Amino acid sequence: KTIEDVAAFLGIDPAQTGKAVFYTDSEDNLVFVCIRGDIEVNEAKLKKILQSPQLTFASDEAIQAAGAEPGYASLLSIDCEKIRVVVDRSFAQSANLVVGANEADHHMTGFNYGRDLDEDTRAAIPVEDIATVREGDPCPVTGEPLRMLKGIEVGNIFQLGTKYSKAMSCTFLDRNGKTQPFIMGCYGIGVGRTMASVVEQNHDDYGPVWPMAIAPYQVHLCALNIKKEPVREAAEKLYAELQAAGVDVLFDDRGEKAGFMFNDADLIGVPLRLIVSPKTLAEGQVEFKRRNSRDKTMLEIGQAIGHVAACIADCQ
Repeated sequence: KTIEDVAAFLGIDPAQTGKAVFYTDSEDNLVFVCIRGDIEVNEAKLKKILQSPQLTFASDEAIQAAGAEPGYASLLSIDCEKIRVVVDRSFAQSANLVVGANEADHHMTGFNYGRDLDEDTRAAIPVEDIATVREGDPCPVTGEPLRMLKGIEVGNIFQLGTKYSKAMSCTFLDRNGKTQPFIMGCYGIGVGRTMASVVEQNHDDYGPVWPMAIAPYQVHLCALNIKKEPVREAAEKLYAELQAAGVDVLFDDRGEKAGFMFNDADLIGVPLRLIVSPKTLAEGQVEFKRRNSRDKTMLEIGQAIGHVAACIADCQ
């Protein structure tokens, strides 16, 4: 039965149970782990303690050969001289746990690690931190609750030691005048990872929303119905004026349908967008919108450059 089944049957919290987990290490030795029922074993910690690069769950046959009943194992009937045992702190520090009775379909209640095992047995069993941490767990130093946040590895550092300096005979004289190899290190920042982390923090359902500081362009200029001469002339003039003002512009003059162009603009994610069309030109205006908003503003053509420049300055 699972911990949840036992807890539900007895009407208790899983934290009031003890869990027995059996592993086989890289040398095919059986390892018996005891941990509180509501906590998962952190196998990375356990591997480090056991100095075993590999751990696999033990078979029922291996468990039975050690004198334990799979699913109902108990510390009270395990010979610690024949099997390696590791106990998590949560198990050792909890009182009145429900644990296996080493008999099929049987459990025992009221188990206390410090009371129910004799001193010699406890001395032979290491009590370690092998638990997987959870949100709210206390810090071992300050006692403050753990907050778990997601992150992306953007850069990394490598400690190279003296491997390469020795190979290249790259040395220096220490204060005693003795030749020593340099201790080397290096670091790197992943451009692709940086982009991925920015997009993860700045996006919507339509695509990325690039911050102005790292956007591929500052303004996306869309010309609708560019085959019409007034639209072409106005768009090309605006494009030239933006460039003259030092603005990085992506000019979409492909002549595609409006929806197609706007979808592409959303997927590219340039922070600011200007739209020139027969409709806007009829009013002597251009349409302006920010990528991070679905709202749009109509600007007089003569005000467009100044408005864009002010928006860019605000984002610096």
